[in-house]
Amino acid sequence: MLSKGNILIGHSLHRDLCALKIDYSQVIDTTYIFKYANLPTTASPSLNSLCKAVLEYLVREEGEPHNCLKDAEAAMNLVLAKLKNEFNDPIEIAASIVSAKKRCS
Repeated sequence: MLSKGNILIGHSLHRDLCALKIDYSQVIDTTYIFKYANLPTTASPSLNSLCKAVLEYLVREEGEPHNCLKDAEAAMNLVLAKLKNEFNDPIEIAASIVSAKKRCS
């Protein structure tokens, strides 16, 4: 499934890898590669709110069903934007649309 040299890119990948009981070190997780100006360290923005803040578009409109292909494309676009623009300044994210980070147990 994963061969040597593959890099996984996604949003909150730690949750997916934990659920699958996979330990994989070559990961770019969009919840960790941006600086946030107004969030506690135990919180992370949703993929939708991060895309709105960085890429100026929503992955899905309210009420629209989840689409894993759109999410994967959005995560890749975030990583490409980070590589191109660096985004060293903290990004403002509305605190009302964050989730607490959970660890594998």
